Amino acid sequence: MKFLLSFCCVLCFVFNSHAQLGYDLIEKKHEPQALRKDIDLLRRTLEKHHPNLYRYASKATLSARFDSLKRSITKPMSSIAFFSNLSAVLSTIGDGHLSLSVDLFRLSQEEITKYAKLIRDPIGQFEYKVIGKRLYIFKNLSKDSTLVPGTEIVSINQVPASMIIDQLFGVITADGYNLTWKYHILNDNNVAGLYRAVYGNQDSIALEIKDDNMDKKYVPVKSYPDSTVLKQPAAKVSAVKPMLNDPEVKYLKVNSFLAASDSENDFKGFFKVCREQQTKTLILDLRGNTGGELYKAIELFTYLIDTPAYFGRRPEELIRNRIMPSLNEIRERQIKYYKETGYASLPMPQADRFKGKLYVLVNGGTFSAAALLASNLQGQKNVVFVGEETGGGRNGCTGGLFELLALPESKLNLRYGIIPFNLQKHSATEGRGLMPDVPAIYRINEFLTGKDQEMDWVMKDIKQKKPGSN
Repeated sequence: MKFLLSFCCVLCFVFNSHAQLGYDLIEKKHEPQALRKDIDLLRRTLEKHHPNLYRYASKATLSARFDSLKRSITKPMSSIAFFSNLSAVLSTIGDGHLSLSVDLFRLSQEEITKYAKLIRDPIGQFEYKVIGKRLYIFKNLSKDSTLVPGTEIVSINQVPASMIIDQLFGVITADGYNLTWKYHILNDNNVAGLYRAVYGNQDSIALEIKDDNMDKKYVPVKSYPDSTVLKQPAAKVSAVKPMLNDPEVKYLKVNSFLAASDSENDFKGFFKVCREQQTKTLILDLRGNTGGELYKAIELFTYLIDTPAYFGRRPEELIRNRIMPSLNEIRERQIKYYKETGYASLPMPQADRFKGKLYVLVNGGTFSAAALLASNLQGQKNVVFVGEETGGGRNGCTGGLFELLALPESKLNLRYGIIPFNLQKHSATEGRGLMPDVPAIYRINEFLTGKDQEMDWVMKDIKQKKPGSN
């Protein structure tokens, strides 16, 4: 599902409502007892409403994490610092749809001016790429032109990059034990915002870097007071658009299953053309598709199957009134959602279904409904998956309909799903995404040049398998 990510809120933490609210979020130090009440409220809410709360962490483990957090808060704390600490506990749950956030859309111009320095602090003067446990500069908007894209950052303020990455991972929620979703989030320009949440705002930082000769040196980076947009050239990254001159090969990029993308996802028209032109090979690109409306994913699914196949299964416990039996209203909303989306029905193949070779491109940004679609296609003889482990869980997730809880003291919002999704085709590896048949592993130079490993491999494979090829 598409949702407001918690770390984006920290990245632009200042964009909220009214002068008082901005003060409460950024400057005010909240008393420990008041923050403990927020924790208790959040914990009670999840225990009452979340259908998969103990899927990856036992009740004892999660209770111990909440209790430990409460004991650790002994001094007044800002909302940003509280966000970081509370997010670390929420990540234990293993629910990538669970997010802690702030309403970003009502900040006055006065507050924008007052807090705009946050977007010009030292850590925010760069964009980054995280590869393994290594941190690189991807774009440089600082005044130091020597920090070229591709420079490796060994440490920040003498904290090793590997330790910083572990800390940032700890405040990102993901399905089960998945890491590719966390890499996707960090590499989607969220390193600076999460760093602020974990380490606080700083007027200056010391970067330890490796130069071209692999020698290490320290470079100071300071905040700059004006709002000038610096013009330091950054890495040129072009969106790779495959040039397919073969009429028997089609490429379908599905960026989202959101309702707003209906105009670009005309599946009926697309597959009609495939049938008329006798398309033999289809490349379905689900990279970076974070989900959306389930019924749209199921619609695409019906064009890719030869026989009727369930997209998923509705938990029997839900029907038998064993999930949240006292919450009849929420339970009825769940059942209604399953019926309306067709999730629990038996999807039938379309007349114009595709019958040829199917390559599916996936990565850590393939999440929610997109990951469910990919998982449902796994095992078909005509399908090859290329890319990274999907960011969304292979065996299902919790999402669909969402509830919002406003924490009264910290002014943070908790957003959580109430629909338990389970797939018919279950994998024995619990807590991970779909594993590709052909993995793609990126290095910093490939990020900088915009190389597309997945498409390169697919086009090479298509060429090799064409009759008469050498």
